[in-house]
Amino acid sequence: MPRKEAASIHLPPEVVHIITGYLVAEDPAAVFSLAKTSKTYYAYCQPAIQPAVKSIKFHDIKIAVPRPRREAELKGIVNRLIKRLKAADGFGCVRRVFVAHPKLLKSHFRAYDEEDEWKPPCLSTLLSSTQATNHTTQYGQWQESPLSRHPRHYWEPDRDFSDDLYKPVVRLIKILPNLKDLIWTWTNGMPPCILDTLHRDQPQCRLHLDYYFNSPVIRTENLDVMWHGAPSLHSISIGIDCEPPYQGLQRRESLLRAVTSASNLKELRFRRNERTPDIPSESECPSDKLSLEALHFESRLDFDGDTLYRWSHYTDFSTLQTLKIHGRLDNDVFGIWGRTKLSFPSVRALSLNIGSDFLRSAEFYNSANSFLHSVPPLTELDLEGWHSLIGIESLVGYHGPRLRKLKLLNPAAWQFVNEEEIRLIDGRCPSLEELGVPLNRSQDQSKQFISCMALGSLKNLSTLHLDYEILPPRMHEISREAMTLLSENMLSRANMPLNDTSFDEFQSQPCGSARYKEHQLQNGHVERIIVDSIIDRKLACAIFQVISDAKPLESVQLKDVTISTSGSNYDHDIAWIVDTFTTAWHVRQVSANSRGQEILIVAEELQPTEENSGGRHDCLPEWIEPIFRRLFPGQQVKGPPRKKSKKLAAKRQQDDEATSTWRRQLRAAVPAWSSRSSSSSQGNGRGEKLSLRSGKAAWGMLV
Repeated sequence: MPRKEAASIHLPPEVVHIITGYLVAEDPAAVFSLAKTSKTYYAYCQPAIQPAVKSIKFHDIKIAVPRPRREAELKGIVNRLIKRLKAADGFGCVRRVFVAHPKLLKSHFRAYDEEDEWKPPCLSTLLSSTQATNHTTQYGQWQESPLSRHPRHYWEPDRDFSDDLYKPVVRLIKILPNLKDLIWTWTNGMPPCILDTLHRDQPQCRLHLDYYFNSPVIRTENLDVMWHGAPSLHSISIGIDCEPPYQGLQRRESLLRAVTSASNLKELRFRRNERTPDIPSESECPSDKLSLEALHFESRLDFDGDTLYRWSHYTDFSTLQTLKIHGRLDNDVFGIWGRTKLSFPSVRALSLNIGSDFLRSAEFYNSANSFLHSVPPLTELDLEGWHSLIGIESLVGYHGPRLRKLKLLNPAAWQFVNEEEIRLIDGRCPSLEELGVPLNRSQDQSKQFISCMALGSLKNLSTLHLDYEILPPRMHEISREAMTLLSENMLSRANMPLNDTSFDEFQSQPCGSARYKEHQLQNGHVERIIVDSIIDRKLACAIFQVISDAKPLESVQLKDVTISTSGSNYDHDIAWIVDTFTTAWHVRQVSANSRGQEILIVAEELQPTEENSGGRHDCLPEWIEPIFRRLFPGQQVKGPPRKKSKKLAAKRQQDDEATSTWRRQLRAAVPAWSSRSSSSSQGNGRGEKLSLRSGKAAWGMLV
């Protein structure tokens, strides 16, 4: 049953027509949401539904420049676009034009697929493989995540940027009255005719460049021919190829000249943590600094404090609204920023990576906490590598009233958010719409259920990211205070023995080469790590259902939940076991019919690859195979298989996930000592049936 919505406010039809007219141009999908609120609004929105459909269909168009560049073929592509736009009277609906490399179309046989041009381009094709997900917003603004493929794979030198080749594209741009964005992802060049057209005929259009900085184009004259000083340039993502050391200074100087020449540049992204050349003297320092609104350093490599300090001589940080650093911050980065008096008085969205492969000192987290309190209250905070020394109470007490997005994923080892802290987030963050938190994954079913119930108390929450942390053996017995101050030597043989009196003879045996620091793991430890790592499709749906059912009436409906599992950041063996057996899920609600009267919960596996989508059991290491055989014994077929119709066979195949591969056996089978096994359960309960009103009992059957 769908959640009961609050009574909608009655508006006169004239006002609704004004609203739908705006929505058709800016957010056409919202017209359908408004129409579904009541029968009255459905009637009022009828005149706007058809324009909204057309606006969605023609919102984005993309042009794949043929390879090799042939003027006749490109002209034919543009002519087909113009013909279809004219037939549908859709010139005013086009908001974005993508000029893309043919490989982005994923066509190996033809440079351009006619049928593909009208599929709205999914922006996940423009994201880095490490950042893209299957649920990337398709019609969002220019994306926050890093752009596209490694440009080295698609780069082609343009010896001359012929205006004749791109005349068809220029003609198309001129006849689009409401064009807002031109996204250029083709090679490393920008033809002058495109820049002139944007400047003269489409001054409102913003140019977004996915640029590849290669050694053949580091000469100043080439940069002047391309986008150097272009007034329409709004955002640029720069990828820089490897070069000999002696070219580094020349490349940096050319890069700096080109970037600082764009007077209207608002967004700057680096695929590497690129520094500027040496800090200039006062006489050489530019008088007009860049007034950036967003600055992104997308590399996952370590980030030092000098990088941002050097850019402060060319960028006015007082106008910066978004700062995102994906690389791990060095230990002294906050000290450098403090000594150089870097300040960000206008920042609203902040993303930092304070994670590490080793235990950081308490002083580092105290410095990070001080920095987070030196910026103004944020609307978005993404703190990767969070540690409980950065207290939730202090964090949400300062930023909470304005926060709409809070993510504390991939935390430091042994760190997770408990029920009390979730309640704090609920009380201090009334406008929170998106939340990402680490939770402790264990055999304690009541705590798992209570945490999900607490998450359901957030009224405005619509998007949730859950990162289940699997602690090393017996770590759950340590108090929260002791875990916060945990050191490398705490788990010694004297004060933290790993022996468990509940283990049987097999479970008490040493498990091959599996170790945790100086401790030899036993088979029972590995068994529990494997079982804790398993979250199958039905359990993912059950987690979504419990959180959704716990939300108060008249609250925002839960739409998306991403579920992942990870092991200790500081231990290879445990992390390897977890990564081998875990599956990440994206769970969402979909309408079962066109009227939206019935809601289904659908779970999709995130980014399946050959490594994590399944393999045969003989690929497992020898030391883990006996444990796997014990947990998931092979099923024996009794007698010849019964003949089934194709429809029944397809249904049985979908319902029964126990196949010959160890990966699918793992999802369907139940450990012998689990509460879900036939030996420990009574009656006919299968322990896998989902109930919309499942409550705690159904949750316990699935954990």
